[in-house]
Amino acid sequence: LELRANHPAEGRARLEAALAADKRHAPAAMALAALASAEGREADADAILERFIAHAPHASEPRWALAVRRLRAGARDAALALADDARQIAPALPRNRLLWSYVRLGAGKAEDAYTELAALHAEQPADSAVAVLYGDAARGAQHPDEARKAYA
Repeated sequence: LELRANHPAEGRARLEAALAADKRHAPAAMALAALASAEGREADADAILERFIAHAPHASEPRWALAVRRLRAGARDAALALADDARQIAPALPRNRLLWSYVRLGAGKAEDAYTELAALHAEQPADSAVAVLYGDAARGAQHPDEARKAYA
């Protein structure tokens, strides 16, 4: 699927055609939702992700995208539920563990995020995204020494 910069209408039409041909085409759904959001059509972006989730119950990426959108909108319970659902699809996948922790931390569940990220950081000490989020979670969970180590 090729899209040209500065041609949102053409891009939208191609993405919609891709989704019409395959309702489980994750890259098209994610890109179409991102385009809708960039155009200020937040409700449309949410609806695109929700429809995709209904057609592809085993895809985690749209759940993560919608969880982060819900978190940013202040809907913590909805964000947490989506994060839990997405994580269950592939619970051992490091990206799922990282995103689950991000949502937990953003929803005020710093201790949950800290516990998960401590394990993930031990497994992947060179991953800077894990280290930074682990530091944030440690700080939020009142573990300042661990936060300083993570940021070092």
